[in-house]
Amino acid sequence: MGKQIILWLLANALLPIAVPALFLAVVAWFIDGSFPFGDLMIQLIKEGFYIFSALTLVFSLYEEYDLLKKCVGPLMQTWLVLMAIATLGMFYVMRKDATTNYVAAHQFQFYVVWIATAISAIVIKFKILRLKTNLGL
Repeated sequence: MGKQIILWLLANALLPIAVPALFLAVVAWFIDGSFPFGDLMIQLIKEGFYIFSALTLVFSLYEEYDLLKKCVGPLMQTWLVLMAIATLGMFYVMRKDATTNYVAAHQFQFYVVWIATAISAIVIKFKILRLKTNLGL
């Protein structure tokens, strides 16, 4: 079960950052022959793009909504929706005004929302996997 959670985390938390960095690195490779994948990953993380990975964790839970509603009550589902709205709002605000570095000014809030969303999603994913095991799915 731990391996499944780690793979789920890698797929849903790392890919939203790695795919744009890989795309931009390939574009740079075609333009000037360099492949700055690591630098682009670090730049996207510094710009707060990791907040999008928290949103993908929440969305991936709702792919199994029939099991999700059996595992958690309405209060936790409301919490997930609120965290999704918070991450969407932060993503919108950081992209709204390109002249202000909103992420640098509010780094602590970004980390709190990201960590709270990730921990909530991990706990619920664990409950879903436990339910799947108990049901034999």
